[in-house]
Amino acid sequence: MGKYEESKEPVQKVLALFPDMVEAVVQLGNIYLKEKNYDEAIKTYNQAIQINPGYTAAFTNRGNAYSRNGEPEKAIADYSEAIRLKPDNVMAFINRSRSYDKIGKYDRAEWDEGEAVRLQPDLEPALNIINDPSSPSGLEDIRALSGAMNLEPNNHEYF
Repeated sequence: MGKYEESKEPVQKVLALFPDMVEAVVQLGNIYLKEKNYDEAIKTYNQAIQINPGYTAAFTNRGNAYSRNGEPEKAIADYSEAIRLKPDNVMAFINRSRSYDKIGKYDRAEWDEGEAVRLQPDLEPALNIINDPSSPSGLEDIRALSGAMNLEPNNHEYF
């Protein structure tokens, strides 16, 4: 049994007892996402959204599944809804920026990155190294990226 399969079992047991526990439904979607089973992840996040249409993580993570499944327009719609629900959702801005970039809407991608940096200024060096890994200040940017990644390591919205 693989590590994702092992983590899926306890979540499924919780859902058998509490089928409307949105956090568990999202966690199951996250497992499918990590397994690269994007269609199943999307279906599972759909269930979470039916249970609680205001649960931001369901939109953010379904956006991630759409993005990885090659559906950037649907990802953008989900990230936009996540931002509408939680206007300071830095990861939704960053992820929406990447999706805009995929479809050639570079001005919108740049604006979203700017919003992410405005909301969390210590992200700027991290975004710089992602956008230009050959930057002369690479080591400094990598150090900043390490600090930015330690913001909220247990926040399920960042998966």
